[in-house]
Amino acid sequence: MWALFALLGGLLELGSPRKLAWKPSWNRRIGLEDVRRFAIAVVIVVCLWAPIAYSFWAPSVLYASSISPGPGDPTLGLPSYPYVAGFYNSTQYRICCLEIGVSFAKANLALLAPENFLMEGMGVQSPNCCIDGWDFGWRADAFLMPDSSVVVSGSAWGTCDSNANCGGIFWQYLRYHAQIVLYPTNLSSPIFLRMMWELSTISPLNSQVNWYYNTTSVPWQRFGSFVPDFREGPYFDIGVVGTADTNLPQGAAYFYQFGVASKIPVQGWSVLLLFPSFQHQGSWRVMERANIIQGDYSYWKVAYRWGGRPYPGVTAQANAMDTSLKLGILKLSYTGGVLKNNTPLW
Repeated sequence: MWALFALLGGLLELGSPRKLAWKPSWNRRIGLEDVRRFAIAVVIVVCLWAPIAYSFWAPSVLYASSISPGPGDPTLGLPSYPYVAGFYNSTQYRICCLEIGVSFAKANLALLAPENFLMEGMGVQSPNCCIDGWDFGWRADAFLMPDSSVVVSGSAWGTCDSNANCGGIFWQYLRYHAQIVLYPTNLSSPIFLRMMWELSTISPLNSQVNWYYNTTSVPWQRFGSFVPDFREGPYFDIGVVGTADTNLPQGAAYFYQFGVASKIPVQGWSVLLLFPSFQHQGSWRVMERANIIQGDYSYWKVAYRWGGRPYPGVTAQANAMDTSLKLGILKLSYTGGVLKNNTPLW
C-alpha cells in the first residue's frame, strides 16, 4: 500500500516515465526537473519510514506483562488506552514529593479479560535541564489484574518532541520500572503511593527518586529507586502551563494527573482516588483545585499524554457535585454516563 502511494505521488509530481530520462546536469544550474527528482526521493523516504519503524511503535506507556526493571528500547507513538483523570488546576509548582491514595471500591473480575486490567494512579512531569524537547514522565500506579492480585508499579519515562534536538521524530523510552505484587483480602482497602525526590550520595544531582506504598497494617515500604543522570531537573512540575503549540488541543499541558485506565473499556467498576497531595515547604498539602481531563486531552507535554482516548461511560463524584464528600476525594464509576473535560471536582 505504501509503495502504491509512493508510485502515485511520483507520477503526479514527475509526470509519466518518459519524462524521467536522465540527462547529465553537472555543468548547468539546478533546474525544475532536479527539484522534482529530489521531491520524489523525499516522498519515497517518508512513505517507507512508517513500515520500517512499525516494530518500534508501542500502543501504550502504562503497563506490559513482560516489563522488566531495566531500561527499555525507544518506542514511537502515543498510548491508546481509554483514560480519564483529574488534574491539578493551578499555576506551576516545582516540588519534591507527591502522594495519592487509591481504592478499587467495586470491580467485577469476571469482566476483566485475561489480558485486561484496571489501573488507577498518578503521573507527573519533570524537565531536562539542557535539551529543549527532552523531558521525563513519572508514574505510580496500582493495577488490578484478573486473578485479583494488585500490581503496585513505579516507572520513569524519557520522551522527546519532534524537533531538531530529538532527531526530527518524537520518541519515548522506559528508563526504569519497579513493581511489587499484592494479594489483598479486601480489594477496596486503600493503597497509598508516594514518589519522592530524596537525598542521595550516589547521584550526580545529590538526589534520587524513590517510590513507596502503604496499605492496611503495612507501614510505608520503599519498592523502587532510580538515580537519574546529570541532565535531570531534580524536582516534579505540577499545575497547568499554557502553550500556543498546536499539538495541544486545549492549549495547555497538565503536569500532574490522577486517574483511571484499562487496556480496553470494561464495565462494572468504581474506584476512589484519595487526597492527591504534594510536599511544599516541608509540609504535605492536598491539592486545592482539581478538574477532569479525558484521555485524548491528557497531555503532560507537547507531544505526549498519559491517556490515549476518552473513557466512555465513566462518571465522577466529588465535592463540587456532592458536598458530603470531603475535599480531595474523587470517585470514578462506570455508569454509562458522560463526563466532560474541565468538569470541576473541588
